[in-house]
Amino acid sequence: MARSRIHESQVVDADFLSEAEHTTTDHSTVSGVPRSLIELNDAPSDYDDGKYLKSTAVGTEWATVSGGSSAGGGISWTVVSGTSINCVKDTGYLINASNNDVLLHLPTTPSEGDTVGFCDFYNKATSHTITISGSNNIEGYSEPLVLNMNGAGFNLVYTDATRGWEIVDDIAGGDNSSCTSYRYVDRGDPSAWDWDLGDLTTDGAWYDLDCSSIVSSDATAILFRFYIKDDAAGNTFQARKNGLTNSQAVFAVKTQVANIVNDVNGIIACDSSQVIEYWASNTTWTGIYIQILGWFTEGGSTGGDVCADSDISDNKLIRGDGGAKKIQECSTITVTDDGEMTNTGQPCFSAILTANQDNVTGDATQYSVTGSIWSELTDQGNNFSNGTFTAPVTGQYHLSGIISMTGILAANSFGRIDIITSNRSYIVFYGEPYKLMNGSWKVLVTFSIVADMDASDTAYMRVDIRNGTKCIDIDDETMFMGSLIC
Repeated sequence: MARSRIHESQVVDADFLSEAEHTTTDHSTVSGVPRSLIELNDAPSDYDDGKYLKSTAVGTEWATVSGGSSAGGGISWTVVSGTSINCVKDTGYLINASNNDVLLHLPTTPSEGDTVGFCDFYNKATSHTITISGSNNIEGYSEPLVLNMNGAGFNLVYTDATRGWEIVDDIAGGDNSSCTSYRYVDRGDPSAWDWDLGDLTTDGAWYDLDCSSIVSSDATAILFRFYIKDDAAGNTFQARKNGLTNSQAVFAVKTQVANIVNDVNGIIACDSSQVIEYWASNTTWTGIYIQILGWFTEGGSTGGDVCADSDISDNKLIRGDGGAKKIQECSTITVTDDGEMTNTGQPCFSAILTANQDNVTGDATQYSVTGSIWSELTDQGNNFSNGTFTAPVTGQYHLSGIISMTGILAANSFGRIDIITSNRSYIVFYGEPYKLMNGSWKVLVTFSIVADMDASDTAYMRVDIRNGTKCIDIDDETMFMGSLIC
């Protein structure tokens, strides 16, 4: 059979040439195809079943129909886990970086509009490096693009030599008030198809496909494998989100050649009941098989939750929120442009005695400096009351203070002062108080400790002076202070 070439990358509405027609000398009369579009001289001879003839810059080549992208120019998604991946256009890569770094190479000679998709569907971008590299710029920069957010996903579309590849349709990004992150849930290793031809209605109408028995109740999109075959070319299988009515927002796959399997993956959004819709040409199909490979949920638990439902105020820190907001600002923490930080929610207190407490020890009485005898100078969090501090959260607390005593006699040859907490006692003075007396006949004991306290633990001061009479006063210069430090 003579060899032919189709010029100018055009496909015309004409019948295929028979072998007899290939040998015709006057090609201008063949099936209404102009002679300028057909030359019978140099088609490749390595014809293989299931391939079609495609023009190239230097001639023609046989290209494979099955296993490509879905009809209509959509992206066909595939799972990859290798260390080095050579990407092709109109393909999306669901990246499994659970065990290794992944380097993805963009097409070297892209054309305007070529699209490649990427998604860190195992949420491993912060555990292993996922790098996208190529010989053309990415958003105007020559450096490779590194995914540094778990669950990130987007499409790259080639524009021109200056900008190169542009990011579009990002899964996690954009304005804080509207962006959403997603987590991919891998189904595992199913052993059979979820639906086959006997489970489906193929009469050219839309029908529901209920996926709720397989995917989780919070799934918002589902990754499917569609495997179709028929004895005629041009028959179509479509899928879309339940409730849509227009013909554009659909995933479509077509039998491009008779008796050749078309096997593709596609991500379809589902409704809140995890239902999608499907449509199949009204014909007697050879086979339709559908399998769920995994699904997407809003807000990954392993990271990527970088969006808030409302604007973040200036000079505020943000914190993770396990609820619907993903993140929210810390209303109590403010950081100035110079780095000074204040936190009105951090537990902190300071208090002073309101009056002298006379004749409370000296005879081995253990006097707890508590009761309605304190005036609060600061009590951030309202955790101090009547001389006792109650820890609101578990942590390390800095406790300090001054104990001022008068009326000490020479007979008071021994004394001990403790900070009593629920976990343990801290001795802050142990010795002969009389020898510490200053010219004002006072003994001032200062202390500073770090106490480990659990939530609801308490701390207070206790004074025990011995070997004399009950003549020692705790005066109104006594102070107690503390704060959570970590």
